[in-house]
Amino acid sequence: MDSEENTKSFLNDKRRYVHYTKTIYSMLIELFLGIVRVAEYWLQQSDFDQDANILPLPSSYPRYIGQLQASAQQSRGQSVVERNCPSFPVLPLVA
Repeated sequence: MDSEENTKSFLNDKRRYVHYTKTIYSMLIELFLGIVRVAEYWLQQSDFDQDANILPLPSSYPRYIGQLQASAQQSRGQSVVERNCPSFPVLPLVA
């Protein structure tokens, strides 16, 4: 009788395990499908052909490039420390 009860208990535990496993997997699949649906909706709402130029160049862009070129020409003869830290005081080492 003990072995019969153990078998029934084992089968009940196995059924319960299978039921919970199926439930968890079905929830995960529904969650994944929900994320896919949201992504699909978002992609349909945003038309990437029209948004090709998301960040148009500002009107000051040519002037900015000119400033970069001018600063590059000024710093050609300087060392890296002089270029990056012009006001950095250089102290002599005292032994």
